[in-house]
Amino acid sequence: MNNEDKVLVKAALPKLYHWFRNESKMKALVSENLEFIKTKLLEINPKATDFANLVFNKVISTIFDLDSTEKFFNALLTSLISLDEVTFNSLNNFNGLFKYLIETNKVQIKEFVKDFIKSIISDSNFLDKALQFTFDEINKKFNITTTSANINNIISLLKRVILKVNNLNLVSQITDDLIDLIADLKLFDDSNHINGEKIKEAFVEKLKKVDYAKYLSTQNMSELIETILDKNLPIATLKGELLSVYYYIVNNLSKFNTKTKPASIAENEITPEQVEWLKTVEKLIFNLLSAANGAIKPNNINAKEALIEFLFEVAKDQ
Repeated sequence: MNNEDKVLVKAALPKLYHWFRNESKMKALVSENLEFIKTKLLEINPKATDFANLVFNKVISTIFDLDSTEKFFNALLTSLISLDEVTFNSLNNFNGLFKYLIETNKVQIKEFVKDFIKSIISDSNFLDKALQFTFDEINKKFNITTTSANINNIISLLKRVILKVNNLNLVSQITDDLIDLIADLKLFDDSNHINGEKIKEAFVEKLKKVDYAKYLSTQNMSELIETILDKNLPIATLKGELLSVYYYIVNNLSKFNTKTKPASIAENEITPEQVEWLKTVEKLIFNLLSAANGAIKPNNINAKEALIEFLFEVAKDQ
């Protein structure tokens, strides 16, 4: 394709997406090909029909209704059309192409991901179902002992925290950093085949490199604690949520520790990864303690009373 052809094709891209978005047959075709989403979710949890439908509809809405999807689509195709022979030959393999596409379209990808996350967080019903689905799977996988009342309390608290995290712009910051990190992600093996397990392992390693203490600063921690101990909630509600989180963790903590050390690591020896994790935890604890100092305002009587009653219950449990 010569440069003149490339210019013509790029100019036609907005019309192409407009046609794609408004053509009913295309929407039906895409919907048909994405039915596997519902199938996969129902394989995980056969009772999660409502959530499976919500996820399916959310994906379809993202493809056809989100403005940032169009910008991402056009930018992606433009970057492919713009590839010259020298650049293409320098890519070596599909991993090189993936890196090129990520780095060339970072702005549009970040905007798209943020808008998608925003559409989830702003949808209270979807968030409820997503958290319930997640806890159902965690409880099943680790054989967790709990009650539906406890899970409902934890979900109620988590929803407030998630909304606050979004309001603090933390979701946007974390999204930016993660997309910067995944450009080097190796999606393909030496034979240019996708290995799902390897991708998952590589992504987890990328997550470990995120400096979470940077986001959970003393100021942000203070605002999150204030959100958890919402002064507008009754004492009984706050106490119930805190106790539900406490018992969920304390009664099941040992069940989460399923990872064994490699044979080369001595029983009492700390791995380099654990050293880095401990450093992060140390920073987070420092930020948490600093934040707790001024998080509960003098007029937040309910939080103070709820904390006292919560600590009393915990003390009785010892």
